[in-house]
Amino acid sequence: SAGHTLSGRTLLPNANDFGYGLFTTDPGNGDALLALLPRIKDPLRRWSIWSMVWEAVREAKFGPDAFLRQVSHWLPSEQEPLLLAALSERTQIALRRYCTDAQRDSMAAETEAVLEAGFTGATRQRDASVRTSFRRAFINVAQTDASRARLHAWIVDSESADALTSIDLH
Repeated sequence: SAGHTLSGRTLLPNANDFGYGLFTTDPGNGDALLALLPRIKDPLRRWSIWSMVWEAVREAKFGPDAFLRQVSHWLPSEQEPLLLAALSERTQIALRRYCTDAQRDSMAAETEAVLEAGFTGATRQRDASVRTSFRRAFINVAQTDASRARLHAWIVDSESADALTSIDLH
């Protein structure tokens, strides 16, 4: 079939990638769909869920702040570089274009922290392309004074700058 049944109630359209279509979720179901992620090993199926939720954000059926909270929750455990890069880009778009000023102010620090942790600290054992995706997303969303100060320090401090840029050299 074109879909994949998970709990007997959830159907992932086009789960086997046999065609193309725009699949959306009912309002309010984004959190429920994303809760399925730990059970889905196939990156294409995880991407299918994220795509449906993203379309709900674009159609104002799922709040951009709720999307960012979910990304902050799930992004640290994602290991697929292409999926991670796409989610990082959508994180930037949600924060910059879809959030209200109040939502952006409340979500910026948490989002920046998740992205920064993706290329520093405990996650440095990750694949270089994964760390690079996190680093690029962090640079593009950094808007709090603290994150901008860290970016400035990395540029000024040659040792930190070398550590930051060495991510691309692996």
